[in-house]
Amino acid sequence: MLFLSFAGVGHDLAVALIEGDAQSEPQVLSEERLDFAGMTSERQGTVSSLIPTIDKLFKEAGRSKSQLQALIVGTGPGGFTAVRVLLVTARTLAQVMALPLIGINALEGSALQMAERDHGDSLAQAGGNLRLCIIKEASKTHCYAALYSIGRLGNRAGALLDLKVEPGDLEPSYWTLSETLAFLKELTERQDGSIGCTVYADAGALNKLRQVAAESYQSSQSSQSYESVRIIDDPLHPVKNMAVTQAKLGILRLSLSKESFLDYMKVEPLYLRGASVTLKKDGVVQRVESH
Repeated sequence: MLFLSFAGVGHDLAVALIEGDAQSEPQVLSEERLDFAGMTSERQGTVSSLIPTIDKLFKEAGRSKSQLQALIVGTGPGGFTAVRVLLVTARTLAQVMALPLIGINALEGSALQMAERDHGDSLAQAGGNLRLCIIKEASKTHCYAALYSIGRLGNRAGALLDLKVEPGDLEPSYWTLSETLAFLKELTERQDGSIGCTVYADAGALNKLRQVAAESYQSSQSSQSYESVRIIDDPLHPVKNMAVTQAKLGILRLSLSKESFLDYMKVEPLYLRGASVTLKKDGVVQRVESH
C-alpha cells in the first residue's frame, strides 16, 4: 500500500512517500524537507508550494499517484500558515483523488518518536505500557502539553497492528507555564514522589519552565514548590522525518477503524491557541493574543 504523508516541524515542511501496511514496518520510498520560512511570501500559503515536491517524490520512487491508498497530514499544533498549507494541500489532493485523509497531531507523533528512540526494549515486548508527557513551547508565556499511553499488544516484529497509541488523562492542552508546572507537580504527587511517566520538553519550553520554577523558589509570596518535578534534559527534536512517524500512526488508524476517512472537513487544524493579531489603540501598535 502506498501513502503520502505531510508534516510540519518548526519552520520545515516534510513530505514522504511511504509503502507499507499494518503487518510490517513502513518503508520510505522518497522524502523531502522544505524550509517554509525561506519561501517567498508569494509562495507561502498556496497549494502550489508543495505540488512540485510531491511530483518529485513520485518520480524518484518510480510510482504514480494512481497507486496511492491514502493521505496522512499533520494537524499541528504548529505555525498557523504552515499547518494551513499542509491541510489545504492534503484536502485538495484527497478530494480530487477520492482518497482517505487521516489527520495526526504533532504531540502524538512526538510521543511515538520518543518511545521508539528511548524505550525500544519496552515496545518490543507484548504487554509493555509507557506513559509519556509531551510539552512544547507555544509562546513566550504558554506551552502545549499532552499525555499518551504507548505499548505493544503482540510480539510480531514490526507489526503496526500490535502497536497501541492512546491518549492519556491529558488531552492536548494550551497552558500557561505555571499551569504546566503545576500539572507536572501533580503527576509527581500521584506517584508518592516518583513521576509516573517520562516527560519530554523541547528546548524552548524547558528553558522557560526552569525559569518560572526558579522564580517560584525565590518568591516569598509563592506557596508552590516544584522541587519534585523531573524533566528529561533533552530538547525534543525529531530523530527522523515526522512525516514517517505520522504515516505509522495513520496506517494503524486506517487499519483499525471502520471509518472511511472521506469526510475531509473533519480533518481540522489543532491550533489550541488563538491567532495573534496586531491592533492599533490611540495610534500605538499593540500585539494582542487571543487564547
